[in-house]
Parts: sequence; structure tokens; C-alpha cells
Amino acid sequence: MNATDSIRKEIVQAIGEHPAEAECALVALTKCVATMGVYRKGFSIEYEFRDQSLALAVGGWLKDAYGASVEFEFSAQTPRTYLVRVASDCANATLERMGLTHYDRDGNLILTRGLPALETVRNRETARAYVAGFFLGCGSCYAPDDVETRGGYHLEFTVAEEILARQLAGVLERLAIPLHVTPRGDNWAVYSKSGEQIADLLALLQAMNSVMELNDLMIRRQINNDINRRSNVYIANLDKISLANTRYITAAQTVLDAHATQDEKLLSVATERVRDREESMSALAARLQMSKSSLSRALNKLVKLAGIEEQGE
Repeated sequence: MNATDSIRKEIVQAIGEHPAEAECALVALTKCVATMGVYRKGFSIEYEFRDQSLALAVGGWLKDAYGASVEFEFSAQTPRTYLVRVASDCANATLERMGLTHYDRDGNLILTRGLPALETVRNRETARAYVAGFFLGCGSCYAPDDVETRGGYHLEFTVAEEILARQLAGVLERLAIPLHVTPRGDNWAVYSKSGEQIADLLALLQAMNSVMELNDLMIRRQINNDINRRSNVYIANLDKISLANTRYITAAQTVLDAHATQDEKLLSVATERVRDREESMSALAARLQMSKSSLSRALNKLVKLAGIEEQGE
């Protein structure tokens, strides 16, 4: 099961525990995915899902929240789809109660742009219900499968109307979860790539198992990144030490071969540096009974005497 499916199942369960929120969730869900089946004597409202449990839940909410007469139809095709249909005898009344349709002065049925109810939503429970409906209808979430997978986190709502995208973003911003809004082909996307923001949004939706899994993944990825960063620094330091050691050995051998100094201290340092090429600076300094800083100054003098001070810089 992917992250999106897991979150949807948790949302369905949460709404089941708070049936009063089903009405608002259905409004947003209807706006996102419902279509109208038009007939001679009216129209029906149709919802199509690929998840049977979600289809059954939505059908139950429609009956309980709006008293709608609901029919189910399951396709035999692959992938299998599940259709929830609000019958034509109550479809119009259901949409009117949802605030998604109204009649103009001439008696024509008009579809409402956006969701006017969202403009004034400030109550956290009501906001959660609307956002839950959006996620069930048009939400998706991606999180890496493991700590090694490249790519970050991504949660997105994809809606058909710009006004709807702006309204949804406005509700979330009032809840201190500011998401981005951008065109996405013929649609509009409300999205976040921040793991912390996504965790906050999932907590709002009461998808707590998903929150814990996401937090656990973020912690493990952070630990892994820290380990890699420290490893890279360690390797880089080893490379620097190896490069410096190579310069010192080359310089010492050059000075000895060219008899470039009569300084007994420098000659001793050069001789001992060449003698054991793998010995660390600390061990060499201890054997020569010198401090590391004194040894470093002596080795740098050898580099200058050898005329290779620019190499490896």
C-alpha cells in the first residue's frame, strides 16, 4: 500500500469516528471528483473510485448526512472501479444543500464556483473536514521508501478551478500550514515539499499512523545524512593528510638527495620522514621528541628548500 492509500484509509476511519464532519468532507469531495449524469427527467451525481472501502464509506455518508438515495455499481474491468450514484430524485436537493448549485432569476440551474463555505472557515474541526474531503478526492502524498532513496517529500491537491485552489490554500494558511499554489496543466495544484509541513497536515487530518511513519523516516534520513556528511568530511581530511604527507616525503627526499641543507635538525626530520613513510605526524613528532607544530614548521621548510611549495596547493 502506498502512502496516499494509507492516508485515505486513516481519513475514512477518522470521519467514521466523527460523523458530524462527513457533511463538510462530502462537499469538498463532491466538488473535486463528482460528475453529473444527465437524463431526460433530471440528473444524478456520480462518484467513481478505485477503492471499494472508500466507495462504500462515501455512499454511507451520503445517506446519513444528506438522506440521499444511493446506488452502487462495480465494474468488471481492470483496474476495477466502484461507482457511487445519488439517484436523480434527490440529486438536485443534495447539491443545493451542499451549496454547490443554485438557480438564477430565470430558473436556470447554476453550478457554484469554488466553495463559498471555505471563505469563512476558521474552526479547526470544520477545516479538517473540508481538507479531508479534498484529500480523499484529489490528494496525493509521496514519501521515500527508505533512507537511501533520493528525492524528497511531496503532498499535493490537484483541483480544476483556481478559485478552489486559492480557497483551500487560504484555509490551510489560517491553520499555519501555508502551501504553494501553482498551475498544473489544465488544473491547479496546492502542494508542499516540506516534510514538517506534510506531517502537520497529516496530523490535522488525524492520520496519526502516517505522521509517525513520516517522522520516523525523516529522523532516519537525517541520521543517515549526518553520518554521510561526517564520513565525507573524514574522507576529505584523510585526502588532505595524504596529500600533505606526500608533499613532505617528496620534499624530504629531494633535500637529502641534493644535500640542500646543513641544518642537523632539518636533516634529522627529513631522514626520519623518509624512513617511515606511513607514520603519522603525531607518532613522528613523538619519536623526534618535538611538538607537532615544530615538526610542521620543519617540514614546511623542507618543502621550500625543495622548491615544491606550490604543489598540492
